[in-house]
Amino acid sequence: FDNHRIPQAMVRQDGYNWLTPWVLDRVRPLSRPVSYQHPSGAVTWVNLESDVQALLNYGNSPTALRRPHVAALPTIHAAIQQPPIASIENPLPGRRIPISDGNVKNGHFSVRLVADLLPADAIGGGNKAAAGRPLEVSFMPGPRVETDIAGDKMILRDRSGARTFFAQTGARGGDSLLFRKINDRHFEVSLVPRAL
Repeated sequence: FDNHRIPQAMVRQDGYNWLTPWVLDRVRPLSRPVSYQHPSGAVTWVNLESDVQALLNYGNSPTALRRPHVAALPTIHAAIQQPPIASIENPLPGRRIPISDGNVKNGHFSVRLVADLLPADAIGGGNKAAAGRPLEVSFMPGPRVETDIAGDKMILRDRSGARTFFAQTGARGGDSLLFRKINDRHFEVSLVPRAL
Protein backbone atom coordinates (compact mmCIF):
# COMPACT_ATOMS: atom_id res chain seq x y z
CA PHE A 1 0.00 0.00 0.00
CA ASP A 2 2.84 2.41 0.77
CA ASN A 3 3.81 2.21 -2.92
CA HIS A 4 0.67 1.55 -4.97
CA ARG A 5 -1.81 3.46 -2.70
CA ILE A 6 -4.69 1.06 -3.48
CA PRO A 7 -6.66 0.18 -0.29
CA GLN A 8 -6.57 -3.49 0.70
CA ALA A 9 -10.37 -3.71 0.59
CA MET A 10 -10.24 -2.72 -3.07
CA VAL A 11 -7.40 -5.09 -3.95
CA ARG A 12 -9.33 -8.02 -2.50
CA GLN A 13 -12.57 -7.03 -4.23
CA ASP A 14 -14.10 -9.61 -6.58
CA GLY A 15 -13.53 -8.72 -10.22
CA TYR A 16 -10.67 -6.33 -9.49
CA ASN A 17 -7.90 -7.39 -11.84
CA TRP A 18 -5.38 -4.55 -11.57
CA LEU A 19 -3.10 -6.29 -9.09
CA THR A 20 0.14 -5.27 -10.86
CA PRO A 21 0.56 -1.61 -11.82
CA TRP A 22 2.60 -0.33 -14.72
CA VAL A 23 5.72 1.54 -13.72
CA LEU A 24 7.06 4.43 -15.76
CA ASP A 25 10.84 4.29 -15.97
CA ARG A 26 13.16 7.20 -16.83
CA VAL A 27 10.22 9.61 -16.82
CA ARG A 28 11.03 13.19 -17.77
CA PRO A 29 8.64 16.15 -17.65
CA LEU A 30 7.55 18.04 -20.73
CA SER A 31 8.92 21.57 -20.92
CA ARG A 32 5.31 22.83 -21.22
CA PRO A 33 1.84 21.22 -21.06
CA VAL A 34 0.61 19.53 -24.23
CA SER A 35 -3.04 19.39 -25.26
CA TYR A 36 -4.40 16.21 -26.77
CA GLN A 37 -7.65 14.75 -28.11
CA HIS A 38 -9.04 12.38 -25.47
CA PRO A 39 -10.80 9.35 -26.99
CA SER A 40 -14.15 8.31 -25.54
CA GLY A 41 -14.42 5.28 -23.29
CA ALA A 42 -12.17 3.85 -20.62
CA VAL A 43 -8.79 4.70 -22.13
CA THR A 44 -5.58 4.08 -20.23
CA TRP A 45 -3.02 5.28 -22.79
CA VAL A 46 -3.25 8.18 -25.22
CA ASN A 47 -1.04 8.56 -28.31
CA LEU A 48 0.44 12.04 -28.56
CA GLU A 49 1.44 13.79 -31.78
CA SER A 50 5.02 13.39 -33.00
CA ASP A 51 5.87 17.04 -32.33
CA VAL A 52 5.65 16.30 -28.61
CA GLN A 53 9.12 14.74 -28.89
CA ALA A 54 10.54 18.25 -29.26
CA LEU A 55 9.20 19.12 -25.81
CA LEU A 56 10.88 16.23 -24.01
CA ASN A 57 13.67 17.25 -21.69
CA TYR A 58 15.79 14.14 -22.10
CA GLY A 59 16.80 13.91 -25.76
CA ASN A 60 15.92 10.97 -28.00
CA SER A 61 15.96 8.23 -25.36
CA PRO A 62 12.48 6.65 -25.30
CA THR A 63 10.54 6.29 -22.08
CA ALA A 64 10.45 2.60 -21.15
CA LEU A 65 7.47 0.82 -19.67
CA ARG A 66 7.99 -2.23 -17.55
CA ARG A 67 6.35 -4.25 -14.83
CA PRO A 68 7.46 -3.38 -11.30
CA HIS A 69 10.23 -5.02 -9.37
CA VAL A 70 11.49 -4.23 -5.90
CA ALA A 71 13.86 -1.47 -7.00
CA ALA A 72 11.10 0.31 -8.95
CA LEU A 73 8.52 0.51 -6.17
CA PRO A 74 9.96 3.62 -4.49
CA THR A 75 9.62 5.36 -7.86
CA ILE A 76 5.87 4.65 -7.85
CA HIS A 77 5.58 6.03 -4.33
CA ALA A 78 7.46 9.20 -5.26
CA ALA A 79 5.34 9.72 -8.38
CA ILE A 80 2.03 9.36 -6.54
CA GLN A 81 2.82 11.47 -3.50
CA GLN A 82 2.06 15.13 -3.97
CA PRO A 83 3.07 17.95 -1.65
CA PRO A 84 0.13 19.56 0.15
CA ILE A 85 -1.29 22.63 -1.57
CA ALA A 86 -2.62 25.46 0.58
CA SER A 87 -3.61 29.05 -0.07
CA ILE A 88 -5.19 31.97 1.76
CA GLU A 89 -8.59 30.98 0.35
CA ASN A 90 -7.99 27.29 1.18
CA PRO A 91 -5.87 27.18 4.36
CA LEU A 92 -6.18 23.41 4.73
CA PRO A 93 -3.76 21.49 2.50
CA GLY A 94 -5.15 19.46 -0.35
CA ARG A 95 -4.12 17.63 -3.49
CA ARG A 96 -4.77 18.39 -7.12
CA ILE A 97 -6.73 16.04 -9.36
CA PRO A 98 -6.42 16.86 -13.09
CA ILE A 99 -9.64 16.78 -15.11
CA SER A 100 -10.31 16.26 -18.81
CA ASP A 101 -13.09 17.44 -21.11
CA GLY A 102 -14.48 13.89 -20.79
CA ASN A 103 -14.67 14.28 -17.00
CA VAL A 104 -16.61 17.53 -17.37
CA LYS A 105 -18.93 16.12 -20.05
CA ASN A 106 -19.74 12.99 -18.02
CA GLY A 107 -19.93 14.66 -14.61
CA HIS A 108 -17.24 12.69 -12.81
CA PHE A 109 -13.57 12.68 -11.82
CA SER A 110 -11.17 10.01 -10.62
CA VAL A 111 -10.18 9.85 -6.95
CA ARG A 112 -7.33 7.38 -7.56
CA LEU A 113 -4.69 10.04 -6.78
CA VAL A 114 -6.28 10.68 -3.38
CA ALA A 115 -7.30 7.10 -2.52
CA ASP A 116 -5.02 7.14 0.52
CA LEU A 117 -7.13 9.98 2.01
CA LEU A 118 -10.37 8.03 1.70
CA PRO A 119 -11.73 5.61 4.31
CA ALA A 120 -11.43 2.05 2.94
CA ASP A 121 -15.06 1.25 3.75
CA ALA A 122 -16.23 4.07 1.43
CA ILE A 123 -14.95 2.21 -1.63
CA GLY A 124 -17.71 -0.05 -2.91
CA GLY A 125 -18.17 -2.35 -5.84
CA GLY A 126 -19.16 -1.56 -9.39
CA ASN A 127 -22.90 -1.26 -8.71
CA LYS A 128 -25.25 0.16 -6.06
CA ALA A 129 -25.88 -3.29 -4.58
CA ALA A 130 -22.20 -3.38 -3.55
CA ALA A 131 -22.04 0.24 -2.34
CA GLY A 132 -19.57 1.28 0.31
CA ARG A 133 -20.31 3.36 3.40
CA PRO A 134 -21.19 6.91 2.31
CA LEU A 135 -19.02 9.92 2.93
CA GLU A 136 -19.76 13.62 2.41
CA VAL A 137 -18.29 15.69 -0.41
CA SER A 138 -18.82 19.47 -0.43
CA PHE A 139 -18.37 21.19 -3.78
CA MET A 140 -17.20 24.80 -3.50
CA PRO A 141 -19.32 26.27 -5.04
CA GLY A 142 -22.10 23.76 -5.29
CA PRO A 143 -23.96 21.13 -3.32
CA ARG A 144 -22.90 18.78 -0.57
CA VAL A 145 -23.53 15.14 -1.54
CA GLU A 146 -23.49 11.88 0.36
CA THR A 147 -21.92 9.17 -1.77
CA ASP A 148 -19.63 6.21 -1.77
CA ILE A 149 -16.88 5.52 -4.30
CA ALA A 150 -17.65 3.22 -7.25
CA GLY A 151 -14.54 1.07 -6.88
CA ASP A 152 -14.44 -0.22 -10.46
CA LYS A 153 -13.87 3.31 -11.81
CA MET A 154 -12.78 5.10 -8.60
CA ILE A 155 -15.31 7.90 -9.08
CA LEU A 156 -18.06 9.29 -6.85
CA ARG A 157 -21.10 7.07 -7.40
CA ASP A 158 -23.42 10.09 -7.07
CA ARG A 159 -22.40 12.31 -9.99
CA SER A 160 -24.98 15.04 -9.38
CA GLY A 161 -22.65 17.19 -7.27
CA ALA A 162 -19.83 17.07 -9.82
CA ARG A 163 -22.22 17.92 -12.69
CA THR A 164 -23.58 20.96 -10.83
CA PHE A 165 -20.09 22.02 -9.75
CA PHE A 166 -18.67 21.75 -13.28
CA ALA A 167 -21.59 23.80 -14.65
CA GLN A 168 -21.32 26.50 -11.96
CA THR A 169 -17.55 26.90 -12.23
CA GLY A 170 -17.22 26.58 -16.02
CA ALA A 171 -14.63 23.82 -15.50
CA ARG A 172 -12.90 22.47 -18.60
CA GLY A 173 -10.24 19.98 -19.56
CA GLY A 174 -6.81 20.99 -18.32
CA ASP A 175 -8.16 22.44 -15.07
CA SER A 176 -7.58 20.67 -11.77
CA LEU A 177 -9.62 20.02 -8.69
CA LEU A 178 -8.29 20.77 -5.22
CA PHE A 179 -9.40 17.81 -3.08
CA ARG A 180 -9.20 18.51 0.65
CA LYS A 181 -9.88 16.27 3.63
CA ILE A 182 -11.96 18.11 6.24
CA ASN A 183 -12.29 15.08 8.53
CA ASP A 184 -12.39 11.29 8.15
CA ARG A 185 -15.70 11.29 6.28
CA HIS A 186 -15.99 14.81 4.89
CA PHE A 187 -14.10 16.15 1.86
CA GLU A 188 -14.16 19.42 -0.08
CA VAL A 189 -13.65 19.97 -3.81
CA SER A 190 -12.81 23.31 -5.42
CA LEU A 191 -11.58 24.32 -8.87
CA VAL A 192 -8.02 25.26 -9.79
CA PRO A 193 -8.07 26.78 -13.31
CA ARG A 194 -5.32 25.58 -15.65
CA ALA A 195 -3.53 28.95 -15.55
CA LEU A 196 -2.75 28.59 -11.83
